[in-house]
Amino acid sequence: MNTTQKLITIDGMLVDEETGEIVGIDGKPQFRIVDADSLNFVLKKILTASAELEAIDNSTAVIRAKAVLENAESMKKDAQRRLDGLTYRFQDEIGEYAKTQLKGSSKTFKTLYGSVSFTTRGESLKVKDQTAAIAWAMTYLPDAIKVTREFQISKMPPELKADALKIIKSDRPLSSYLEAFDRSPATEKIEIKTGVA
Repeated sequence: MNTTQKLITIDGMLVDEETGEIVGIDGKPQFRIVDADSLNFVLKKILTASAELEAIDNSTAVIRAKAVLENAESMKKDAQRRLDGLTYRFQDEIGEYAKTQLKGSSKTFKTLYGSVSFTTRGESLKVKDQTAAIAWAMTYLPDAIKVTREFQISKMPPELKADALKIIKSDRPLSSYLEAFDRSPATEKIEIKTGVA
């Protein structure tokens, strides 16, 4: 122990007054619970510490902070509704204009206030009737069936998907197995970024 330390006793502990570091136990006998009075003494200390903890939660500063956070959440909901409304109202127009500004093979139009990106998802085949698709696949494509008896279109060979799409898009009568499928048209996703979350 450094002899230049100034030590004080707090609850039977020797504490460096300058740093707050506990450096030992003073020479007094250690406190023990031996009867109802000593038990109540410790319970009173626990009660006091619990009350201090509760007081922090009920302090004006904490109550104000909680109110500020609740108000911020309410304001965020309002801002989210405005953002959703603006996106819903202008997304198609933004996309139309941004497309006219794209140069070369670029799929993103950038401005100081944000960017507009285009992601194209090709036409695909989707399952319209699970039961009919499963019945067909049980005979012709058993690997495309999950144990849960759901048709997995991803297991269908690409050439078979392409043929099915051609037939579904045409005016020809559909084979019985094709009644289980429908066409998902090609889509384009528009993503608008402002650089803020």
